[in-house]
Amino acid sequence: MKKTPMEITEILNELTNICAENQKDKVRSLVEQLQEEIIKTRKRDAILTSQSLQISMEQMIGFMAHQWKQPLNAVNIIIQNLEDAYKFDEFDQQLITQSTIDVMEQVNFMSHSIDDFRSIYLQGKEKKLIAVDDILNRAADLAKRSYSSLNINIILHLQADCLVWGYVNEIFQVILNILSNIKNTFLNSSIPNDKRFVKISSSSENGQCRIIISDSAGKIAENVMENLFEPEEAGQNTIKTIGLGLFMTKLIITNSFKGTISALNNDQGTTFSIIIPEGKEACC
Repeated sequence: MKKTPMEITEILNELTNICAENQKDKVRSLVEQLQEEIIKTRKRDAILTSQSLQISMEQMIGFMAHQWKQPLNAVNIIIQNLEDAYKFDEFDQQLITQSTIDVMEQVNFMSHSIDDFRSIYLQGKEKKLIAVDDILNRAADLAKRSYSSLNINIILHLQADCLVWGYVNEIFQVILNILSNIKNTFLNSSIPNDKRFVKISSSSENGQCRIIISDSAGKIAENVMENLFEPEEAGQNTIKTIGLGLFMTKLIITNSFKGTISALNNDQGTTFSIIIPEGKEACC
């Protein structure tokens, strides 16, 4: 069981008391050094967690921006068409009616997407049973427009129909972090457009919900794969933001959902595997 800082201090003090008299000063010095390292480690973890949350929010805002870009362009074209129709005396009731319908369709789409995004974060205030396939569908929908700009096809094969216990926004964040990482990999690859895809599948077996996300973005170097879920450090006091998204992803899966996450190279790219115990009783 994980110890609190107070409990750790009590254990260290007890260790000091039971040592031989001639060793107490040495042990006390070591205890003080250990306590300092514990404080430094906790501060570092707090910084990493804060930076990871910021990066995850930036990723989600980026996906939302792509969601809105196409509808806004469509509205812009409709307005330009109305202006041209007025100039060339082609302005009539039928054009106004159809333009109004087209604009409202785009506005309703944007309104629906922001409401969906907002509802996910409002649900994050309390733990609940979460339908995994629903989260995968919603994350894929949010990523599709951003992916389409890079000619990446998302293929869904969802058949888990399982429930996991936790915060909705956390599991949603996990999936978007992985999809964002894959998108960045495609940005730096020369994979032909007709071979760019991401497969998202789910299954349920022996009380475990399994999520598999595979891509065709090319293999990851083995030395990078070994530390894929760890944050990269640029020095003693400076921490890079590279890799923090996947660092946070692993933290959420292991700590919040009591599950596991791993990544392996496949023939065409990388496969992420997430296993989470089903139901409230299984994980908590």
